[in-house]
Amino acid sequence: MQIHHYVFQTHRLIPVPKTGEIFQLTIQAMIADTPGALHVSDDRNQIEHGIALGNTLSVLQKSWLTVSSKKCKIKKFSIKFFRYKFSASSLVPTPEKTKALQDTTEPHNPTKLYSFLNMVRYSAKFIQNFAAINQLLCKLTQIDTA
Repeated sequence: MQIHHYVFQTHRLIPVPKTGEIFQLTIQAMIADTPGALHVSDDRNQIEHGIALGNTLSVLQKSWLTVSSKKCKIKKFSIKFFRYKFSASSLVPTPEKTKALQDTTEPHNPTKLYSFLNMVRYSAKFIQNFAAINQLLCKLTQIDTA
């Protein structure tokens, strides 16, 4: 089992971790010494992959964590996780996430703009020149329109 290490990213001035980030870091620390438990996809054969998966599940079980067979995705070419689609060659936002951003109504006050920016930051890595755009829009959240 492989876990992409670039899922964990913080785009905040004050580094306050989110629950998902804490969970990811905890799981990574737990399986850090487990042979083969590093990525979402790889080119190993099925036997090697099965051994790595067994080792990973064993570590999780020893830590009293359970894995839901209904939620596990094994032997897939790509998976959707945390509103991203992971494959051996790419990481992209899911079509649902992209559509949600496209269908968002135009924010007309600082509060709605701030909410919109928080939603967009989740996909920041896919937006060219996001830092510059974000800086300009953040300034608008501080304008008193009353």
